[in-house]
Amino acid sequence: MNKSLFVFPGLLMAAWFANAGEYFYISQGDRDIGHIELDMADDGFPCFDRQKLMEWEILSPTNMSEVPETGCIKVKDLYPLNITVTLIDKVNFLFFTFLESTEVKADPRLAIEYRDEGIPAILINYDVNYKKYHGERYIRRKRKDNLVVELESGINYQHWRLRSRQFHDNEDMLQQRIRFSDLYAERDIPEINSRLHFGEGYNNTFYLDPFPYRGIKLSSDDNMFPSSQGPVLPWVYGVATSDAEVEIRQNGQPVYRTMVQAGDFVLRNIKLFDKSGSITMMVRESDGSIIYYDVPWSRLDNILDKDMWKYDISFGKFMSSERMEESNPIFFQGGAGYGLTAQSSLFGGALISQNYYSHSLGIGQRLNQFGDVTFNHQYSSITSAEQGKVNGEKLRLHYVANFNKANASIRLNGEYYLQPHFNDFNNYAYNAKTDYYCCDYYKKEYGFDFSLSALIGTSQSLSLNINQEKYKEDQGKRTFYSLKFMQNTVNLSYDLDLSYYQYPTQKNEMLFGITFRIPLKRMGVDNTSLNLGYSYNPYDHYQTELGVSGRHLDNNLNYRVTSRKGKQSKASYQASANYRYAAGESAIRYQSGTNYALYSANSSGSLVAHQAGITLGPTLGDTNALVYSKKHPNATIPEQVDVVTDSRGYAIIPNLIPYQVNVVNDEIGQEREFGEPANEIVKVPTLGALSYYELLN
Repeated sequence: MNKSLFVFPGLLMAAWFANAGEYFYISQGDRDIGHIELDMADDGFPCFDRQKLMEWEILSPTNMSEVPETGCIKVKDLYPLNITVTLIDKVNFLFFTFLESTEVKADPRLAIEYRDEGIPAILINYDVNYKKYHGERYIRRKRKDNLVVELESGINYQHWRLRSRQFHDNEDMLQQRIRFSDLYAERDIPEINSRLHFGEGYNNTFYLDPFPYRGIKLSSDDNMFPSSQGPVLPWVYGVATSDAEVEIRQNGQPVYRTMVQAGDFVLRNIKLFDKSGSITMMVRESDGSIIYYDVPWSRLDNILDKDMWKYDISFGKFMSSERMEESNPIFFQGGAGYGLTAQSSLFGGALISQNYYSHSLGIGQRLNQFGDVTFNHQYSSITSAEQGKVNGEKLRLHYVANFNKANASIRLNGEYYLQPHFNDFNNYAYNAKTDYYCCDYYKKEYGFDFSLSALIGTSQSLSLNINQEKYKEDQGKRTFYSLKFMQNTVNLSYDLDLSYYQYPTQKNEMLFGITFRIPLKRMGVDNTSLNLGYSYNPYDHYQTELGVSGRHLDNNLNYRVTSRKGKQSKASYQASANYRYAAGESAIRYQSGTNYALYSANSSGSLVAHQAGITLGPTLGDTNALVYSKKHPNATIPEQVDVVTDSRGYAIIPNLIPYQVNVVNDEIGQEREFGEPANEIVKVPTLGALSYYELLN
């Protein structure tokens, strides 16, 4: 008998079983779509195409053209449509989620009467740095050991927040001397959605340039309106090459932190502090490498919803960092903005000081899918004994746009000088002693800054920046180009950084750098990567770098060892280790080269004194939480990263979102069935509050 008669049918059966589909329970929200057989794609994820998504009413005729017509639809293909897909392998459950709208809508929990002013407390952030210097390079230093202590301290009592900074440096200051700065008190006035500020601060407004001051200020806050859900980042996706920690930051402040598994990930509906500001995502891999992504998201904060308003009024004295207040001018400033329609806003204001005046008037316009734009006119006038009347005038344009389909955003800031000698209040105040506010060679014609940020797929990031300034006379035109590209994969990751400077009167300059990160997991070394770098600059020509980095102890210990050598500079070596714990973090570092060595140590964290005692924690943000679990000392708080109760059951959660719903899971050490709602405690803290969460389970 011919054995092939048996072999051929066997191959057919094997092929059939290899390609046979699996049955999945499919749902969207509360809608049960059915128990449907689906084939598996090459990446091991269930395969569904555009036709199926139409049948399931996930896609509609209006948006179906946004995904490929044939072939398996990837999860990332649905992100721009604000649709996510989640697979639960154990029960073959595939469910689709329509991301929530970020439009303003009512939420009864955000009403003024439910806001939490927090508990009375003393709050202290500390940062202690010690350095010891050796070698001829540091021969002129007064001290070979340097201790720097920085404190951010505050007191919360009912509605009031008292804040101050203290600084001590035994290199430049006497041992007993402590420098105080940024001392102020403030409180909310919820009836008018405003905040009252006394003392020192930075007068940052939406219509004129900011400056440091000491005085009094009353200003509104968009986020305080009870009907506002606050700004939300709808989604952001990325890729992790290992179990990694992901952190989202707005203007440098953490707003969200979580752990993700290796592979593609998507984070949804991340609440932000403000309506505007740069967003960055940090992916901290298990090998110690840290990848920073510019998240494509842009807004302009001086475009208001219809019939919404904002204002500020301030009075005080310009306060320079040099503390020469006897010559610093007194000022009065006021401005307002109003939403004329759902698309248009009007804003403006003025500043008056002795021998100085400035005003601004502008309009903002929403262009729907084409972005947001603001345009304003600014004028300044100085009366100078030496120069007489010095007038300046400029036009300013701000434009931002988000392109969800391409997962990209652009930002353009431009200025055109109708009269070249425009002086903001900073320039006026810093030159008040000399009475010389402008120079012939400093006649600026225009300037602009253009930036593009894009996430290409889940593993690549691109950012481009172009900055140009044009002056009259001999100064000419200066242009700066910057390009950054990042690729993050399991086997090889790299960062490319290219900068180019064009000058009218000197030689142009180019800076180039590329760093490769090679995980050593295939060689049997977990949580470790080899780092190779090459860079070029016009001063040292080229520089090579070789190093090793890694993470251990549940990803809390980071270390890095690096050697560098350039064509002009001699070899140098660096080593560092950083350990993060529930009560803060500490680090040690070493640097050495020809004729020098530097040893340093650092420790930072926070101390919170409250009615029940003192609790240590990580560095605090503006708004924070004190959690108490009597039943669970030395336990991890669910859904929080590195938040562990101490021996008495207390823990600190930093960086709550003020005036928004903040929840803490009250289920330490408990498991719940899929779909069962979590037992959560809800707070809506005011800015600067220390909210108190008492866990009962």
